[in-house]
Amino acid sequence: MNTSKTCAQSRGWILVLSALLVVTVAAAGGCAGGVGGWSQIADPPFKNREEPFAAALGDGRVLVWGGAREADGRCFTTGVQLIGLGDGGIYDPATNTWEYISPSPLRPVVPGPATFMEVQLAHGRLAVAELYEDGSVHAAVYDVAEQRWHEAPSPEITIWEALGWDGQTLTVVDRSAKTVRWTLGSPMWTSGAPFPLAARSATGSAFDGRRLAVWGGWDSAGGFLDEGAVYDVQTDTWQVMSAGPLTARVIPGMMWSQGKLLVGGGLDRRDEDRKVLSDLVAYDPVSDAWATLASAPDGGPIANRRSIYSYAEGNEPLLITWTLVMEAVIKPQWFLGPAGWELAPQPDVHRLGDQVIATSNVVFNSGPGSFSVAVRGADGAWEAGRSASFKNRAVAAIATSAGRLYVTNGCERTGEGTNMHLAEGAWAFDPAKSG
Repeated sequence: MNTSKTCAQSRGWILVLSALLVVTVAAAGGCAGGVGGWSQIADPPFKNREEPFAAALGDGRVLVWGGAREADGRCFTTGVQLIGLGDGGIYDPATNTWEYISPSPLRPVVPGPATFMEVQLAHGRLAVAELYEDGSVHAAVYDVAEQRWHEAPSPEITIWEALGWDGQTLTVVDRSAKTVRWTLGSPMWTSGAPFPLAARSATGSAFDGRRLAVWGGWDSAGGFLDEGAVYDVQTDTWQVMSAGPLTARVIPGMMWSQGKLLVGGGLDRRDEDRKVLSDLVAYDPVSDAWATLASAPDGGPIANRRSIYSYAEGNEPLLITWTLVMEAVIKPQWFLGPAGWELAPQPDVHRLGDQVIATSNVVFNSGPGSFSVAVRGADGAWEAGRSASFKNRAVAAIATSAGRLYVTNGCERTGEGTNMHLAEGAWAFDPAKSG
């Protein structure tokens, strides 16, 4: 890329427990011109919402499901309860049309760790698992080809610690160390191979479409754990990991990347003096060996990928440092690239083929101006994307597919002050487009 086209400017950034002033490229609001171009696409067939699940299907279409909204269309209103949503839609860029996803048979809940809802997409089938207020677990699968939902029977388990959906079988590991499996169309759950370690909670977990990894957490006596295991969904077998270099901890960040399991971050104790960790290692399940990687820069904590409560086949995320953006300004973001830790000029980072794209979409970060993007090419250089014709927004649905980035829903600032409302319209950004 031609870095002379970038717009350099200084701006601050915040990581938990640290702050750093950096000079980087790609202005937050875009610059005159910029690479790529925006186009408005057909409006979705569902109500506007915040923080829905969004991912690409294998055929290039984009699926958007779930999320939540306030009854009057406002966002982030103190004392107002969010309404969970169970419907969605599938966008086809070839025809510029949407296909409506009917409401799930499950009770709609607000997404996020507090509600224990997990969403996974594999082989054109969307699996949703929820924990109801009475402690019961419920699941359903939406088959894109059939355009209908299949509800699973309720398993007799406690809160799950790990969940994997490969498009045919849903596997759950619960806090009592029980492994249970449900195959699409089956009238009942069956027992899987016994979990080879003691019961635990507050673990980290990651799924890559076949292997479900569990590591860390604490046991029934409250002791912190530094052990884990990998489950093969297809063969119904567990492999205990060898002892690794990480100290015991809870809720570590975990994700699969190029066949290796990345583990790091988390908390090292339960009291007020607990430390947020930034170390990182990689585990190779084939050789049963560990490798120490560079810690997150400036002591920033590793993001807990499980807290996102989602997995989508073929949509490998980037490992990032966790930031809590409470201001209406754009903050740079550290992410783990092929050559190690890199700094993106904006906080929301996604893969886009052999490129990386960073956007201004993030919780509580909806400053004035246009929605903005920056594009990192294969050569590692960043360029500011062309400014969008719509306002900056937060907690929007973001998905990348076939070289384009899609944005719909979310919240935008309305007028002066902090008032925010659900945003309308859907858009696509193409880095290769002119204007």
